[in-house]
Amino acid sequence: MLGLVIDVDLDHIEDDLTYPKVGWSFLQKAENKLADIWTMLIDKVILSSFRGKPYIKDTDWQVETCMAYLNAGVTRIKSAFAGLPGRGTKVTGIRYVNTELAIRNFFFRGGRMIIISYSKARVSNNCAFYIVHYLTPNFSLSLLKYLAIMQPTLSFIAQQLKIPYNLDNKCLFPDPCGKRKHLSSAQASEILKDLTQNLPTPWTLSSYRRASLAIAKH
Repeated sequence: MLGLVIDVDLDHIEDDLTYPKVGWSFLQKAENKLADIWTMLIDKVILSSFRGKPYIKDTDWQVETCMAYLNAGVTRIKSAFAGLPGRGTKVTGIRYVNTELAIRNFFFRGGRMIIISYSKARVSNNCAFYIVHYLTPNFSLSLLKYLAIMQPTLSFIAQQLKIPYNLDNKCLFPDPCGKRKHLSSAQASEILKDLTQNLPTPWTLSSYRRASLAIAKH
């Protein structure tokens, strides 16, 4: 974040797990003071450079510098799969704000970020249930800063450049190509292959899920 230091006390983050308003999440809750915190990074961007090149020269946004920063933001979120061993569409379609059709998957409770997903396991036990993933405090803080600061900043820069950059949506994993609402399972598998290319057998999303579940069972 260009050296910007922002202290956020996770224990004081408030949330309403049942509030259904479309477009709402704990980021909009006034008591958390997170709705406009991203503007602090914009102030930093205007006076800073990225990899030795300024974001703004005179009054013009520098396309090369801004695109490099946008791509770095996408790379950051691509590597945030740890602890999410769901099926492809469950992982890639995670929502951090409420939508017209469903409530979000991200919540804050007890100073920890949690991800709640719905699972249909009718083949094995004829039951449907919710799965709750509690993220570690450090990962909760990193993800909170990404959602509250990084993502709005990336979206703002894209708007200044007037380029189609699908970051201003409701899903955690936006499609880098800007064609879909979120990553597809195939795109997610390609990302994992790239991240694990030095392993004897590069992973796909399905193999990652199977390994995670096998470890959990033991």
